[in-house]
Amino acid sequence: MLHSRGYAIAFADPEKEMQQEVTMSYRNADKILPSDLLELIQQYVDGDYLYIPRKESRKRKWGENTAIKQELEERNTAIYEDYMLGLSMEELAAKYFLSEKSIQRVVYQKRRA
Repeated sequence: MLHSRGYAIAFADPEKEMQQEVTMSYRNADKILPSDLLELIQQYVDGDYLYIPRKESRKRKWGENTAIKQELEERNTAIYEDYMLGLSMEELAAKYFLSEKSIQRVVYQKRRA
């Protein structure tokens, strides 16, 4: 965490965001912003952290950077197939290490699809 003259500013690091896990990093504002812009920002936020959101064109949907979305879809399909084979909600919860409520939610969503 970098501080300078009583303020810090947080930016999402574009290089790190390209990795599988998105991390937040702090960059020293007076090293990257023009002094007049920095003074203007300090009129609103002085000595605090500020999050600068991504531009809409650079935003990514949840799971886009990893395989987790696909893995969850495969797991949920397997849960529904096991349910259709006759396994009870209790058995599915134990098999997939989920609550019965989560199993019910998966089955309901798959049934509606």
